[in-house]
Amino acid sequence: MNNLIERLEESLQSHGISIHTFYNFVILMVCLLAFALLMQYRMTLLLNNALEQQLTRQTANLSMMVEERFNKTFENLEYLAKHIEESPSVLPDLVRRLNAARNEFKVRGITIGIIDLNGKALQGTSLSNSDFKELYMAFRGNRVVDYCEGKGLLFAYPIFNGNNVRYVIYRLYEERVLFDNFGLEEYDSASHILIQNSNREVVVPYRGYSKSDETFFADPVIYEDLTNSNTARQQQSTPTALKANTSSSVRTCLKLT
Repeated sequence: MNNLIERLEESLQSHGISIHTFYNFVILMVCLLAFALLMQYRMTLLLNNALEQQLTRQTANLSMMVEERFNKTFENLEYLAKHIEESPSVLPDLVRRLNAARNEFKVRGITIGIIDLNGKALQGTSLSNSDFKELYMAFRGNRVVDYCEGKGLLFAYPIFNGNNVRYVIYRLYEERVLFDNFGLEEYDSASHILIQNSNREVVVPYRGYSKSDETFFADPVIYEDLTNSNTARQQQSTPTALKANTSSSVRTCLKLT
């Protein structure tokens, strides 16, 4: 070891460099390397934070788009419900007109119906609380968005008789038409957006959704991250009309390819 140091000193002296200068140079290089590593870490952290904020804003904006589409559906149901509330005598005529247009709506994958407190249909098909877990909330005066695999996406709106709910009018979209009506796409983007419920069921997939994507979203770690980010987004965003007096288990998820 001493011989190595002596050789180093001789080599430095032959080039006119003192051992003290050499040590200072080594210390400087170590400090610069540490500084560079620190800056790299800080830049990575800043870029990750910026990307996360961008994705949060993007998801929030897309969620607002979904809410707008949902609200538009509710506006149509609300119009019919208020019409029945103000003039109960129009109900038989409305049922007749909806029944006449049933085939036209069926081609579009949509069923419009009216059910009583027992779930029996005055128009359309009867609905079961075992299929649509949130349906009972409509009979408590709430708007409802609910999903049942194999049956579709349900929008339900209460029809009041005074202070009590007498009927519920609903609009049911079959699974085959959900993407056409509620699918989200961004032009020339690496992101894919789907709508999922709290049971991890994909309500509205994105174009090209496959088994590998299903495995990705079924991963417990991914699900926990989506749940946490969705909760944070809801806390940061401004409340919208959909959240007021509405029972819904539907949320928007985003994936980067």
